[in-house]
Amino acid sequence: MYIRTALAAAWQGPTNPPAEPAPPVTEVADSEHSASTRWARAPFQSRRHGCCVAVRLQRGQVWVAVAGSPKIRWLLAEQVLNETEVARWLAGGF
Repeated sequence: MYIRTALAAAWQGPTNPPAEPAPPVTEVADSEHSASTRWARAPFQSRRHGCCVAVRLQRGQVWVAVAGSPKIRWLLAEQVLNETEVARWLAGGF
């Protein structure tokens, strides 16, 4: 076992100290689970939910950030915009 002092930790016990602990496992985000977010230079006012400020592709689904009080909500694109609104947003300089 280790004994801690003000200056160090020293092993006390059998002559063979325990094996070094394994390094912590860090998860590597694969492309399927990571999100790619694009913030709009020109926000778009949708009819259904309000001001759209960003688009995110995550796990094969498109999400839209809707600005509101008190924070931004991420909703599926189909819930927020129809095809005509998407075309207008893109034409307006996303």
